[in-house]
Formats: sequence, structure tokens, C-alpha cells
Amino acid sequence: MTRITLDVISWQNERIIAELRHVREQGDAIRCDLAEVKERLGLLEAGYASLSRRVDLLDGRLARVERRLGRLEPTP
Repeated sequence: MTRITLDVISWQNERIIAELRHVREQGDAIRCDLAEVKERLGLLEAGYASLSRRVDLLDGRLARVERRLGRLEPTP
């Protein structure tokens, strides 16, 4: 009877270890995915910042053109 109990415990331990390995593998995959998402988000943020700067520059240029045309009061 002791032999059967030890076999059952051993089997349960192996099953738990196998599940923990599977969880670790999933965690590794999630870390890789997260790193890729962070990289892509950084690229999007940089692109947005670049577009924002360009829009600001265009706004300034448009204001200068409008001032030259006398359509806008000069800003101090």
C-alpha cells in the first residue's frame, strides 16, 4: 500500500512540474510579445511626435502667410 501511495504522489508531482513548465513557457511567450508591443508603441509615439511637430510648424507658417496677407492681426 505504501508503494502505491508513493507512486501516486510521484505521478502528481510530475504532473505539477509539467504544468509549471507549461506556465513558464507561456510567461516567456508573453514577455516576448510584450517586448514587441512596447517596441511598436515606441515607434508609434515617435511618429505621432514627429507629426505633431510638423503640424505645429505648418500652423506657424500659415499664420505668417495670413499676416502677410493682412488677414490676421500680428501676435506680440
